Amino acid sequence: MNKKTKKQHFVSQFYLNRWANEDGMISARGEKGSFTTTSLNIAHMNHMYRVEGIEDAERKILLKGAEKTAEPMKGLLKSLIEACHKFKVLSRMEMSEADAHKLEVFKQNIIEEFYGVFESQVQEAYTIVLEDKYEEFNINHYQDILRFVILQLSRTTKTKEKSKELLEPLLLEKGISFRDFDTLYSAIISEQITLSLIEKLYQIEVIENNTIINFITSDNPVKNMLAIEEKHVEIYWPISPRKAIMIKRTNFTPDEASSIKQGILHHDRKAEHIIRVKALLDEDEVSKLNLMVWDNKQLHTFYKLEQDMQFLGV
Repeated sequence: MNKKTKKQHFVSQFYLNRWANEDGMISARGEKGSFTTTSLNIAHMNHMYRVEGIEDAERKILLKGAEKTAEPMKGLLKSLIEACHKFKVLSRMEMSEADAHKLEVFKQNIIEEFYGVFESQVQEAYTIVLEDKYEEFNINHYQDILRFVILQLSRTTKTKEKSKELLEPLLLEKGISFRDFDTLYSAIISEQITLSLIEKLYQIEVIENNTIINFITSDNPVKNMLAIEEKHVEIYWPISPRKAIMIKRTNFTPDEASSIKQGILHHDRKAEHIIRVKALLDEDEVSKLNLMVWDNKQLHTFYKLEQDMQFLGV
């Protein structure tokens, strides 16, 4: 933490680079046309994760929410909350220019480094799926993917705009500032959702694209395909031009789900209960999924070949 971060990404660069060509350039398209760029220059905002700090009332609410998660995430979330509370306390104190600069650097980077933990953690599982090494896939990989996907769902600017519309009026009534509270609250809610999916043993379905059309992605790459009123989720996430992941509900009872997880953990049950592979041969189906990604974007979609967009007719 020895320097300020200005460009802060809400979609991971390692992920976006899957759509890059051999020169590291990514083709992008929005409502105003197409251009090429690099992962450094897309899906980011300057100072997006900077936190000013939280007051006592916010701290109490957030800690109560963190208590509804499980270790080790519970400890990480509580440490993050306490650090952000300390920022507010320190900001009211007189300090040297050097100390004030250090505090500002922490404010700039602490949330980005929090997300960075999960970007690093998911790498092994992500590589296993991309390289078809499913025999190596275990319960930890399963949890890492679910956690990363749900965090990605919550961290984009499009999601935050919706959250602001719903939450800000309620928070203002309590005298709570939306921005820093939402940053922490969304991380807590994401973990609660992740734990629920793990408990119910939602299945990861890897879709292998065997058509001539590539999957596209966007600056809002994770899509819950069910209405918000539904009690369940069905999540679509393209992970490369040739593969996508669907996270789907299963019909296991709580006891069955627990037994299967323990069996996989102790190598008595196969990972096929938590991950399966589906070949997709229908170009129309790929186009439907790509159109959904186009409609779900914030500003831009990213694609491998021009023909992938031509099939969409946009």
